[in-house]
Amino acid sequence: MSAEFVAMFVAMREREEARAAARKSGVVLQFRLLAPASFVVLDLSSDPFAVSSDEHPEPGVELTLTVAAAHELLSGRLAPAQAAATGAVKARGGILRLLALQAFLGEARSAYAATFGA
Repeated sequence: MSAEFVAMFVAMREREEARAAARKSGVVLQFRLLAPASFVVLDLSSDPFAVSSDEHPEPGVELTLTVAAAHELLSGRLAPAQAAATGAVKARGGILRLLALQAFLGEARSAYAATFGA
């Protein structure tokens, strides 16, 4: 499943809005996906941003969640606040870094809808 997310984020690099949101955040974002275990790492500090499936030793923000929860979050069916409150997503990193990701995650939700039809 992480291969589908990687492909989606790679395609996002073609969109200027996504690159601008990535540059603005400047964060290394790591999705630690569970069930099945995998990683999607976005280095948003480079232009275009880098996408990989290799674990990053020191991400600025790490979101730990199941693949199903990632689909729910990126589709907009699960609000970030609800995900955190219910434990569906565990976030590690500073609050300012998390806030800096909001515009990029909005772009990711748009890309998710275009890719997966949600």
